[in-house]
Amino acid sequence: MNEEFTPEVIVSLILLSLKKNAEEYIGKPVKDAIVSVPVNFSIKQKKALLKAYHLAGINIIRMVTESSIISYLLSETEENNYLILDIGGGTSDISLIETGDNAFEILGGLGKDVGGVDYDKKMVECISNKINMEHKILSKNLNPIDQLKIKNEAIRAKIALTNLENTSVILENITINKIKERDIQFNISRIEYNNFITTLDDEIENLLIEAKNLCDEYKFLELNSILLTGQGSKFYSISNIINKVFPSIPIIKKYKETAVVEGISYQCGVLSGEKKDALLLDMFYNDIWLYINPSNYGLLIHNNTTIPAKQSMMVLVTKSGKINLEIKETNRLHSYDENIKSIELFFEKGDKIELTIYIDANSKIELIISCKQKFTQEVYQLF
Repeated sequence: MNEEFTPEVIVSLILLSLKKNAEEYIGKPVKDAIVSVPVNFSIKQKKALLKAYHLAGINIIRMVTESSIISYLLSETEENNYLILDIGGGTSDISLIETGDNAFEILGGLGKDVGGVDYDKKMVECISNKINMEHKILSKNLNPIDQLKIKNEAIRAKIALTNLENTSVILENITINKIKERDIQFNISRIEYNNFITTLDDEIENLLIEAKNLCDEYKFLELNSILLTGQGSKFYSISNIINKVFPSIPIIKKYKETAVVEGISYQCGVLSGEKKDALLLDMFYNDIWLYINPSNYGLLIHNNTTIPAKQSMMVLVTKSGKINLEIKETNRLHSYDENIKSIELFFEKGDKIELTIYIDANSKIELIISCKQKFTQEVYQLF
């Protein structure tokens, strides 16, 4: 029987397995979790993740951004300005952080959907191109097992080129024309691979350039260090790109592959009361707009606003009847523009409506609509 499952259900099954493993290891029930998400996650994506955890029977007590939670690994007492670049499997995140007096203040952040998996795919293209050029074999005509061999070898070759100028690619028992099997071996150089990853490197560079603009925008003029985290940051071209955009800023050499997990562990200590002196001031990274009609709208929450945050706007009703209110979310890099909620309201001419957005420290968002003339107030949970 064919069955279809939503992404939320599939994720919940994975979470149930992880929950079971954790409970067996610690010998206690696991009910709560602190969850990290990429900087450029939208409200819709966060809602989907929230649903998956709910289906798995896990309560999210705090949702934080990955590059922000890493700030706990920095010095608590020294006053320094850091840029954290976290490149994971599918996303790249940047946070600008000011530390000192046991506080970590996030001054800005941004992210893109580009990561280590994208570099893996480019290596698959590079290998496939070489197989076609040197052996006259089209990889798309290979069986699924042989295609998997190429993917696995691509990951190994990409890692090898981090430390080497050249690496060998070995593909054993490749089936040709459904009958004949043969071994294929050849070398791939950084120069060859560079021809395939130019667009990805450009995306990382543009992200860093935008971070540099953010430094200027927030008068964050003097960066002390850059911290690289996530497996993707190991890649050889990343340091070159950083040195191009920030030529005089030292890169912290003590690489942190597990930085996000360590940061979450620290946050557990803060919420449980074991860590009493550390304070993380996080942000809401996107814009929230309220649209009454195409010509009547307002920006309520600006991207990179420290949370908790509360912002209001007043609307004078000029005509009695129905008002269609739309709440939209956009991010700084304009990679998405999503409608969060549509609300139908009825007011009379002359009514003054106060529209308020409130975001708490956990990024939970409320829309409060009040009319003083009618002594009414309605609260809508946006996230």
